[in-house]
Amino acid sequence: MSDETALVKGDAITLQRRAAQDRFAVEMGQAKVIYESGMFPDLKSPQQAYVKGLFAREHEIPVLTAMRQLYFVQGKVALEADLMKGMVVRTGTARFEYEMGEGFCNLLATRTDSGDSYPAKWNRERAARAGLDRKDNWKKYEAEMLRHACDREACRALWPDVVGGMYTTDELDSIPLAVVDEPESRTEAIKAALGVPPEDTPPDGAVAHPPGDTGDEGAGTEGHKEPQAVVQSPAPFSPDWSKADLSGRIIEIQDAHTALYDEVVAALGVEGIGLASFRKDELRELYEALTDAIDAEGA
Repeated sequence: MSDETALVKGDAITLQRRAAQDRFAVEMGQAKVIYESGMFPDLKSPQQAYVKGLFAREHEIPVLTAMRQLYFVQGKVALEADLMKGMVVRTGTARFEYEMGEGFCNLLATRTDSGDSYPAKWNRERAARAGLDRKDNWKKYEAEMLRHACDREACRALWPDVVGGMYTTDELDSIPLAVVDEPESRTEAIKAALGVPPEDTPPDGAVAHPPGDTGDEGAGTEGHKEPQAVVQSPAPFSPDWSKADLSGRIIEIQDAHTALYDEVVAALGVEGIGLASFRKDELRELYEALTDAIDAEGA
């Protein structure tokens, strides 16, 4: 490669990076405006708004539609039933045939690119067995909720490549969630994310003693050691994670390990480049480099 060719290639890479930086700045600016508008109370930070927007762009959902109809619940995606159906309809491979009456809805869904069909049938009795009929929406809008139940069942069955792993908002009560105590502050949130026990909680298997007491009578304070905080490594990469999942986890690491994050991205030569411009394999490489660095730091 000649020096002139190398120079041209280098200029092209520089321009791409600047374009990626500019795109990230614009998207992050939009996320900040959306968060500060106060119109979407489920958002806790501009970063959450950014990740929602990233998920929306990845799945070709209008950003403001995603803000209104899409939620992240402990890493799981929940969206309005009509939005789930809309994602499937946009593929151009869906045909839905309904039969509805008092207290029932039957749906025959067909995926036209494969010819596969799926019959979904919901009625008042099935909703009662699932415990859904106790909700206000089911009492007020039974026909619509029965249709939603048929839609989500058929969409998951025939289009797992589009909506696999997603829930609808009327299923929120059935999503298996971990029990998480609400952190009292950002510092406590970071400690909780890292697995650091609260200051007044001894490590597993340890016996709590009053300050200055080692537990041995007459031993004094000599040899007394404060419990050491245990930093847990983030979860190992899963092939099931989407780009939005990876981006969200990387942002969490950035918030909790800012200095280490800066060192890793500098070592990889990707500082200043927005996550939205990364391919999924590049996000995976960054995530695994960060988790390896956290493991090394905690060793």
